[in-house]
Amino acid sequence: MSLGTRLKFACNIGTTFDESTSLVERLRVAVGEWGFSDIEIAFPYTWSIAEWQEALHKYPANVVLINTPKGRSGEPGLAALRGREMDFKAGIETAVSYCTALKCRNLHVMSGTTDKHETSDDTFISNITECATALNNNNITVLIEAISAGTIPNYYMGSFDKTVQLISSLNMTNVKLQFDTFHLSRLGYSTSDIMRMFKQHQCLIGYIQVAQAPYRNEINADGNLDYRQLFSSFLNEGYRGHVGLEFIPSSLEQSIIHQIINFLSEF
Repeated sequence: MSLGTRLKFACNIGTTFDESTSLVERLRVAVGEWGFSDIEIAFPYTWSIAEWQEALHKYPANVVLINTPKGRSGEPGLAALRGREMDFKAGIETAVSYCTALKCRNLHVMSGTTDKHETSDDTFISNITECATALNNNNITVLIEAISAGTIPNYYMGSFDKTVQLISSLNMTNVKLQFDTFHLSRLGYSTSDIMRMFKQHQCLIGYIQVAQAPYRNEINADGNLDYRQLFSSFLNEGYRGHVGLEFIPSSLEQSIIHQIINFLSEF
């Protein structure tokens, strides 16, 4: 099965497969069977760099996005947590080692939550500025994403407007917006809202992620978002970056996957 599309879709091999599925099997299916040449995964750290290199040698693909590691207590990011700056730097070093080895050029830097930790804009801005400056030498783009409270309660970067404001204030060429339509829907925005926001902020957008809302299932399923409109809008506005498929398929049965691939092939 070959994926010939105008938009550059990346299969998320984290959300698509069960946790027990091996890395090689995920790549065999996503790359070998379904025809994806680009993949993303939030947390590649389950496997060593050597295991990644061996798996990618068998099933060559471009790793186009990873996240920073979770904190030592499982925190969803550390960028905004005051007093955890050294942990944040250690996480960035780990992420950069994976990005460098896997030739990944996009790193989603997660900010952390406000419920159990002291957070501040100053800490976030300082951490992002320092890491983005260092990562620019490695040709890595720092991505910042607004995540809905229903997915990660009390997430520091839980507002789209705040996310845009901070990225704009940083004014760094390699700090971009990760434009996640699923989270935007969960934050209360409609398809038409998201199309308008995309057009308004396209100069800040470095990456798009998609899933149907409210259940994070495949984008061609019934739900709150009209992906024919959204994908057409991305194409009409001249978007040339990646679109990460961060959804959980209702099934991996061949008929369901064929429906998804056929839908993607329209774009």
